[in-house]
Amino acid sequence: MKFRELQAANITASFSDQINHTLISLDKVASLFITKDPQKDARNVIEAPDLKILGFPNQKKTIAFEPNRFIVAYNDYKADMNSALANDFTKILSMTGIIDQSKLEAYGFNFDALAEAETGKLSDIVGPKLLQFSPDIKRGGATVSFEKDGVTYVVELKSVSEKLYHVHVNVHYQSNSIPPAETIKEEVGKQLIEFQSIIEKI
Repeated sequence: MKFRELQAANITASFSDQINHTLISLDKVASLFITKDPQKDARNVIEAPDLKILGFPNQKKTIAFEPNRFIVAYNDYKADMNSALANDFTKILSMTGIIDQSKLEAYGFNFDALAEAETGKLSDIVGPKLLQFSPDIKRGGATVSFEKDGVTYVVELKSVSEKLYHVHVNVHYQSNSIPPAETIKEEVGKQLIEFQSIIEKI
């Protein structure tokens, strides 16, 4: 497959116990991202039991506090944003009293991209057994999980047109500590290269 376009990326931290949402002030979190540009600073807020979401639609950035997960997502990602994504993630985690990091059990990255099948044959992806349903399957995909160098990867592939595919990868680090922003930036860059390599091997 040919890598076409990187679409989105996020960093996620998972915890063994529920996050205490009563300690989280979205106004305080939002203050980290104020640019003094009214358009860029426009934000959406969702608050519910065990869920808080802060979105900056014009910055194409979302911060979510789920029951057991904390996520910083960029909805229009470019390769030169590695440093910004890593910094946003770590500076929220470092805010006093926001999240108890002693309950951390894993962190990781999620990337979404578009890729183009060079042969255009869906049968290469879904396999001969699924083709028994019909020789003319219009849409299909696959999910695989594997480990490499102590890191777990889950790759999901879904067709969106005859030759175009949406590819998602989850990169999972089992860890009870978050490395510094500079290390995360390097890891994001390394895993983006790995993601493109995975796509090119399909």
